[in-house]
Amino acid sequence: MLRPILPLLLTVLLLPAPPPAAQEAWPDMRDGEIWPPAAEADAWTDAFRPMPLHEAAARVAARYDGRLIAARTVPPTPEERALGADLVYHFRLLTAGRMALDIRMDARDGRFLDVLGRGQMQARRPVPSSP
Repeated sequence: MLRPILPLLLTVLLLPAPPPAAQEAWPDMRDGEIWPPAAEADAWTDAFRPMPLHEAAARVAARYDGRLIAARTVPPTPEERALGADLVYHFRLLTAGRMALDIRMDARDGRFLDVLGRGQMQARRPVPSSP
């Protein structure tokens, strides 16, 4: 079990220390300091919280009738980035009419960014009216 990991472990252990020029390029990395500071890292992670993929898939299922056949995370296109999207969920849905829809959704807030494919009007579920 350890045999495949051993060469990698030996390589890492035998790597030379970084030259002084590299240490000067990143002064925050000296003396075991953490970069970026923990408060900065926490602020960034709190600012970017994508919705769970299963919640995004539930939103797609609530809007379109069909079977979800694929889901993945992708980087935004320049147009989507201009709209404020940092990460995009890309879904592929097979409608009852055997048409495929490509659905792109903002991973942070669940906005539908783009829906491509034939039969999307037939697959669209009616919006429930509020009483």
